[in-house]
Amino acid sequence: MTGFEDLDDDVLYLVLDYLYLERAIVLQHLRCISTRLRNFADAVTYKALSLIDDEAHEQITYRRAERLTDASDKISHFVRDLHIVAFRGDDESYCLNTRLITECLNRLQRLDSFSWECDAPISNNILYILKQRFPRAQLCTRVRYPDQNTLSLPQLFRLHVSIPCADLSGRDSISMFRPLKQALLRLPNLRHLLLDTHFDIDVNRMEGAAMGSLQLPLEPGDALPPLESLGFCSTRYNFSEQHCLDLLASIDCKKLRQLKLTPPTPIHFFHVFLGNLPHLTHLEVSDASNRYDPQYFRRRACSDFIAGLKSLQKLVIRCNELDLESGFSKMLVDVHGPSLRHLSIQARQDDYYSPTYMGCIRETLSHFTNLQSLDMALPDIQTSHHCPDCDGYQWGEPTTIWIPPPLPHLRHVNLSMRAPTTEQSLFEHVNKHAHCATRRLWKTFTEDPGTNLETFSLRLWRWETGRSTRVNELIYDTTRLHERIVTKIRHNHDVPTTVYKEVGSTHRNTSVP
Repeated sequence: MTGFEDLDDDVLYLVLDYLYLERAIVLQHLRCISTRLRNFADAVTYKALSLIDDEAHEQITYRRAERLTDASDKISHFVRDLHIVAFRGDDESYCLNTRLITECLNRLQRLDSFSWECDAPISNNILYILKQRFPRAQLCTRVRYPDQNTLSLPQLFRLHVSIPCADLSGRDSISMFRPLKQALLRLPNLRHLLLDTHFDIDVNRMEGAAMGSLQLPLEPGDALPPLESLGFCSTRYNFSEQHCLDLLASIDCKKLRQLKLTPPTPIHFFHVFLGNLPHLTHLEVSDASNRYDPQYFRRRACSDFIAGLKSLQKLVIRCNELDLESGFSKMLVDVHGPSLRHLSIQARQDDYYSPTYMGCIRETLSHFTNLQSLDMALPDIQTSHHCPDCDGYQWGEPTTIWIPPPLPHLRHVNLSMRAPTTEQSLFEHVNKHAHCATRRLWKTFTEDPGTNLETFSLRLWRWETGRSTRVNELIYDTTRLHERIVTKIRHNHDVPTTVYKEVGSTHRNTSVP
C-alpha cells in the first residue's frame, strides 16, 4: 500500500487540491511524517507570505520578518510571493520599516511576485532590489499618485492607481491623468489596471498636472498594454461617447477577461462596447437607472450589454433596488441562468443601505442551475424581527435571516445584513440568531442529497459611535467537514469554535481554536 512518503510532489499537490477544505490539518500531519514531507508542507504553507503592518497583526508580522532575516531559518527558501500590506511609512509603522523590508527581500532565494498594498509609496531601495535581484518577479502595487519611479518599472503587472484631482464636482479638473497615460503606454507587461480618483488641493503643484476631463486623455494611435482586467473605481470618471470610442480603439478587446464599472450605468460605454468583448468572463457593474424614466434608457443599455456577453461566468451587481419582475432580471435568467457560476448582489455603496428586492429572490435564483457561489447583501434586520426557532413565533417576520434555495452546484454562500442599534452589544444581539440561521441553512441543503454546499459565511454589522464612528462586524464562517458543521467567528479568538455533531443537530461541542 502506497504511503504519503512514496508520493512525489506533483501527486501531493493534487491531494492537497482535493482536500482543500482540510488543507491546514493535512499539512500539520505531513510535517510529522518525515523531513522531506516537512519541507514540502513548509513550501506549501509559506509560498505566499503576507507582512501586514497593523495592530491586529503586529506580533505575527514581526515574527515572520524575524524568521525571514534569520540565516538559519529555511523559510526564506520557500517564499515565492511576498505581500506587504497596510505599511504607512517608517514614522507611522507598527512593526515594519523600509530597512527591515529590504532585508527580508535580500534573504529570499527566489521571488515570483511582489505585492505592495499600501498608501505609502515604494521606496527606491525596494524598487532597486526588485529590479536587480528579481527582474522576472511580477510587481503588483497600489499607488495614490502616478509615481514615475514605480510606473517606469517594466515588471509592473498589476496596478491600482488613484489620480489626484483638484475638483471632483464637475467633468473637468486639474489632474494627473496625462502623466499616467504616458506611463501606461510604456508598460508592456501590465495586465491588470484599476483606476480611481481622489481630491488633492495641491495637485496643481505636481509636475505634469493639467486641466482636462476626468478620463485618460487617449488619442488616435494610443495602444494600452494587452490588459486582462480593467476597472474604473471612480464614480466621477467621464465616459463620454468619444472617450469610449477612443478606449475601444486603444485596448485589445479579445484579451480582456474582467471588467469593473463603478460609475453608475455608463450608457455610452454600454453602447460602444456592445458585442465587442467576446471573452469577458467577469463583470462588476453599478446600476443607477431612474425609476421615473418611462423608457428606462440606462437599464435597457445595461441589459443589452450584459446580454451580449456570451462568455460571462461571474456577475457583480451594485444597486439600490432590484426589481425581479423587470426585463433586466428576466434577461439574466434567460441568457445567463444556465451558465452563470458566480453571482453577487450588493449595495451601490459598501456598508450603507442594502438593496431593496421587489419580487421573489428565491424563485429567481432557482433558475441559476449552475451557480457555484452566491454573495448577497440582504435587507436590514428590523428590531421587530423574531426567529421562531430561537424565540417562538411572535409578531414580525417568520424568520430573521433569509436562506437561498438548495441549488445543486452551489458550494459557497456569503450573506451580509445590517443589525439594528440596540443597548446590547452586537454579539449579544445577533449570536443566537446567527447560529440558528446556520443550522437552518445546512439542514435545508443537506436534506437534498443532490446539493454540495461546502462553506457558509454570515456577516452581521452595524455602525457604532464612540470616540469615532466605525463599522462593527461579526462574520460567522461555517465549513462542513466529515459530516460535522464547524462554525467560528472570523478574527475572534475569544469566542470558542462551535462544532455540531451532525447536520441539523442542536447539540454541540465547543473548543477554543
